[in-house]
Amino acid sequence: MYLASLTGWLGFLLIGATISLPYIVRKPRAANSARPAPKGNASFLHRMRPHAYLGYIILALVVGHAYLAMSAATMSRSNQTGIWLAMLALIAIVAQAAVGRQLLERQCPQRRTLRGYHFWTMAAIVILILGHTLLNGSMLQTTGQ
Repeated sequence: MYLASLTGWLGFLLIGATISLPYIVRKPRAANSARPAPKGNASFLHRMRPHAYLGYIILALVVGHAYLAMSAATMSRSNQTGIWLAMLALIAIVAQAAVGRQLLERQCPQRRTLRGYHFWTMAAIVILILGHTLLNGSMLQTTGQ
């Protein structure tokens, strides 16, 4: 159960880091912005690669977390609503990776629409994972002993 908990909390932290990356690497909108411009002339898509790599790592981590958690003996004591929230989050993360992959293409005719989907899917994932963590997080759960 330790590995399941470790992968879950690591995924939780990586999701926060991954969400913040696009805001860190984008260029400031105004010339007098307090935030310095990113170094070099790298394109935005190139600067987004770490965000994409972390997204794929999160997907692998979430699948591993699901496998480890479902194979644990304590699965029967888990909150079923929390399990459903986790399953919906897993499906949303797979969809998020697919949309993110399309956004990495230089020629993406629906970029504006896909960015909206990507943003709102991220918001849904955060809500689902927070619900799952509150209901099933091993550090937050009581065993009733």
